[in-house]
Amino acid sequence: MYQKAFPGKKALNSYPIRIPSYHAAPAELHFIPQWLDALPFYHLSFLNIQGLRICLKDLFCLLKFPNLGVVLMRHTYEAKDDSLCDKDMRNWGREVQRMEAFKNLKVVAFHHFIPSLVSTLKCFAKFPALSICSVEPYRQLSSMGHAADDIWRASLPFSLAPKAIADQTADIWSGPPTSSLAKMKLLYDLAEKWQPEAHRPSIAKEPDPAIFSVHYGSERSFSYSAFPIWFIRDWLSSRYKPEEQAKRAGEGEGNESKKRKIRTGKQSNIGSFLETFN
Repeated sequence: MYQKAFPGKKALNSYPIRIPSYHAAPAELHFIPQWLDALPFYHLSFLNIQGLRICLKDLFCLLKFPNLGVVLMRHTYEAKDDSLCDKDMRNWGREVQRMEAFKNLKVVAFHHFIPSLVSTLKCFAKFPALSICSVEPYRQLSSMGHAADDIWRASLPFSLAPKAIADQTADIWSGPPTSSLAKMKLLYDLAEKWQPEAHRPSIAKEPDPAIFSVHYGSERSFSYSAFPIWFIRDWLSSRYKPEEQAKRAGEGEGNESKKRKIRTGKQSNIGSFLETFN
């Protein structure tokens, strides 16, 4: 139809969708994947959710997005009973791994949620294609140095973005006002450049896929955090190895008590001590 109306012109391939909603209203994401699943062609989906209440079932709903490429989420500033917690992030990461989801998700911004930085990045480590992310918990980070220390102690495959990438994300995020679609596309392209070829998922794509950008939530500006902190995945680090991630994921999650070992020297000393009572 477009070619008939404009012969010789390149077909439009970007479709922004805006869904206004009251600030702090509960998110209802179940209907969006149904729209996208019904499309007869390949599409890359960008999702920007601002100021809505998001709970674990909403995060599970995101697994139904077949070609999700960028997700930007800012939770409402009002803490509710159904707010996310560290356990929810662990469950979300496990479900992503179990369903082998998010094979094309390269960028995530996760702002003003209660889960800690470490629990959030542990979850994001299960996203197979994630290259760059921004995390700003509800309880503000004390400093970037402390954040880097926490990531290192938890042996996570992320680090603070180097200056070159940090400057580029800052220019995109807080630069001249453009559409959220344009900014998300730039973030996606930046993440794809950072991701090594060997780690890029082999997904069959059409030569010129359509991009669906969904802006859902309150009518506030895209730059809801002027200079957010960005993290990059250490693709070449040994901490990224899937077998190591699976091993660490099981550590500290069970309730089994570990058996304590007693040194041989200690055993002989205790035995000698007990003999005095015979």
